[in-house]
Amino acid sequence: MSSAFLFDRADGFTQVPLRRRDIQGNLAMIGSCMDRLCSDAEVLPPLALLCREFGVWADVVREHYPDLHHRYRSRYLAQNGEFSRTHVKRALERALQIVKMNECASGRERQKDIALQVMQVVQVAPELAIQCAKSITVVREFSKRIPSTRVDFPFNLQGMDAWQSGK
Repeated sequence: MSSAFLFDRADGFTQVPLRRRDIQGNLAMIGSCMDRLCSDAEVLPPLALLCREFGVWADVVREHYPDLHHRYRSRYLAQNGEFSRTHVKRALERALQIVKMNECASGRERQKDIALQVMQVVQVAPELAIQCAKSITVVREFSKRIPSTRVDFPFNLQGMDAWQSGK
């Protein structure tokens, strides 16, 4: 049995005209970031963290950069065992929070400060905390280059007000 439509159908209404978001810049930045991390970083963040930070889906990254995706995923999975990856993920998430809260600071002192805060909260070894700080600094370096993705809705909300009031 089918259910009623969620919204009443108005004459002439066919769809909500939402704009498609251009993600080419996001894809270029995540590709550059993944390449740099694969080349330089000792600790790779999970791809889900990168995708969230760059506003793209993992399967889009995989389709757009199949070789790079495979290389990144292989390196990430080779990073210790599952328990260690989970522990490292917590340290990376905390480092990202710290970096976002302190965007104005920069350089090696910033990485040391991030590492100290990560060690205090997540309780990881100093070397791991430093590697997490370095990786997250690279991620933020690339993600800050992405232009704002704010979307303005070009439709009139009067119809929505009428629908909510039951008219």
